[in-house]
Amino acid sequence: MRSKWLFRGRLVIPLGLAAFLIALSWLGLAGRSQPVAASASSLTVCPTGCPYVTINDALSDSVAGDVILVLPGIYTETIQLKAGVKLYGTPVLTVLNGNGDGPVVRAEGNGILSDTIFSGFVVSGGAATQGAGIYIADGASPTLSGLIVRNNSGGNLTESKGAGMFVTGNSAPQLRLSTFFSNTAGSGAAIYADGAPVQLGGNAFEVNIAGLAGGAIVLSNTTAAVYSNTFVANIAGLSGGALYINGGSPTIDNNIIFGFNSAGGSGGGIAVDGGTALIKHNRVVSNTATQQGGGIAVSNGAAPTIHNNLITNNGNSGVGVNSRGAGISINGAAGLVRNNTIAYNAEGSGEGVWIEGSSATPTIVNNIIVSNTYGIRGPTKGGVYPTPEISANDVWSNPSGNMMGANIAGKEYADGNISEDPLFVTGLHGYYYLSQTESRYSKGVDAGLGAAADVGLDDRTTRTDGLPDSDAVDMGYHYRLPPPIATVISQFAGGVLTLTANTTITIDFPADVVTRPVTVTAGITTSHPISPGSEYLGPVFSIDAEDEEGNSVTGFSNPFSIIIHYDESDLEGIDENTLTLSYWDTASEAWEGILTTVDAEANTMTAELNHLTTFAAMGQVGRYRIYLPLLVR
Repeated sequence: MRSKWLFRGRLVIPLGLAAFLIALSWLGLAGRSQPVAASASSLTVCPTGCPYVTINDALSDSVAGDVILVLPGIYTETIQLKAGVKLYGTPVLTVLNGNGDGPVVRAEGNGILSDTIFSGFVVSGGAATQGAGIYIADGASPTLSGLIVRNNSGGNLTESKGAGMFVTGNSAPQLRLSTFFSNTAGSGAAIYADGAPVQLGGNAFEVNIAGLAGGAIVLSNTTAAVYSNTFVANIAGLSGGALYINGGSPTIDNNIIFGFNSAGGSGGGIAVDGGTALIKHNRVVSNTATQQGGGIAVSNGAAPTIHNNLITNNGNSGVGVNSRGAGISINGAAGLVRNNTIAYNAEGSGEGVWIEGSSATPTIVNNIIVSNTYGIRGPTKGGVYPTPEISANDVWSNPSGNMMGANIAGKEYADGNISEDPLFVTGLHGYYYLSQTESRYSKGVDAGLGAAADVGLDDRTTRTDGLPDSDAVDMGYHYRLPPPIATVISQFAGGVLTLTANTTITIDFPADVVTRPVTVTAGITTSHPISPGSEYLGPVFSIDAEDEEGNSVTGFSNPFSIIIHYDESDLEGIDENTLTLSYWDTASEAWEGILTTVDAEANTMTAELNHLTTFAAMGQVGRYRIYLPLLVR
């Protein structure tokens, strides 16, 4: 058995490196021409020798469409963003210091839209009970990027909110590629969204401290979207070490919540206190709560959807009856817990899932719950018992018990539940793929309730070869598909792309296929319905292209080749004589065969064609035999 604290996720990027990478990302964007209106002006600010030595003076002289470039330096002032004005600093090197005053940056009024840009600044030294660093209100919705928001303070650690950024009302700013570090407040030390539908993407939240809730972020009664962020070592005195959700229906998507986020009460990673949040595709790893929900805590009648998350190595640091649910705790709440892998949550009481309260009625389905101290557990005495629906889960090797408690015990082999080694294997993106070789085949494959497409997982995979899930959904966490690959082909050199899944797909473009450079992209994609008696040989894949101006290219005047290399073991009952390459006809919504040459000795399929779309190799199984391709022996 693996050590319970062996990390199975991504590495943490230190703050300095994170800032540097964010700077590079911003510079990559800034390297493109900035959109400036024909009548717009460019104003330059620097500490000495420029037309402006303060940002406020430049803002005062600016009008909508103007660009203000702020060169490296420390600017001790507070500013108010101006509608339509684009304000660019030099990432990491341009510092806007509140020097104990605040908010350092304000954006107020519904005239401030996404064309108002604030990018490339360090915002620090702010002090205010709301939005010490950045305050956004009254419908303002600017675009913020490439920021480092650090060392801002709300002062009072019980009443202050959003020391890094406070957003209220119907304001909907977009924040991306920014780092929030070492901000302190009562709630939402980095960001507090009060009813505001903020969009937070690609940011890093590190070592922010809240006296009460939301070490990094509080989302209060909002439809916010929080996606592709990282959360490391954020602390809440009570609830939500990384995120505290108070009502509303926000979406928490594809975040890495890893590494010593902690709460003095519940929800070391995420605390959901009411509402209908959608929590999907996240990695919740190595977080701690003193009481309930080391990974995720759900309470107060909440009904979230917790879908396709990797929840591992979380724990409870407290002792006694109030320390429950190292992975997930559900207390007096409902919701859907589906297709998660919940493993190695063992510190403290160590339940993979803890459920309590007569109003606790969650549906727990298609999960893999293994190697926690307990699997699924609830109270065994007291008379106030939950009534969960538990079906089609693999609950295995939880040493103190797989299913325990009133209305839980005895379901280990009922309602589609199994207790089998899921046979985890390491793949491109992590350690929790399911083995699917002929000699070592996971019982969790095709064992879930519902089709992969119906639960939104047909564009993800549990297989190391990257084939997307199809038909009956597999149990547990599904990884994203391998990234597409691209090459530039020209009239002089042509080009080759190679996709590797369980088969190897070579796409060969000769030099005469184009008259000017074209970028071609190929990637594994979701499947389409297939005729009865047919099976795919390898993945469904798409080929797309565009020219230097970004125009779509759908075909060529001369043909290119697709060569598919397969092993005998890949056939798995497919009649080799019936193999053919097909393309998906969007008009008829059906697969159409392409003239294909099959070399049974070399185990290759070859087709020549001149159009780009979605392709798949397939053949007949069993008694269905249709001899379409030319067979070369």
